[in-house]
Amino acid sequence: MRKDEIKKYVEKQIKIPGTDAVGLTEFEKTFSKEEWNYYMDLLRDVSERYAKGEIDIPEPLVG
Repeated sequence: MRKDEIKKYVEKQIKIPGTDAVGLTEFEKTFSKEEWNYYMDLLRDVSERYAKGEIDIPEPLVG
């Protein structure tokens, strides 16, 4: 499993303002089921950290 690569990807993505785009990135399309589950766990962790005020996430881009 590519844990380090996925973790770096998540850390990079949370620094970029989100958009209303729907769909998977090319990188996400390559995840195995195990990698997808790990990715979802990381996103839950990010959400929890954000809710606690431990991290800042840029406001989404609207357009």
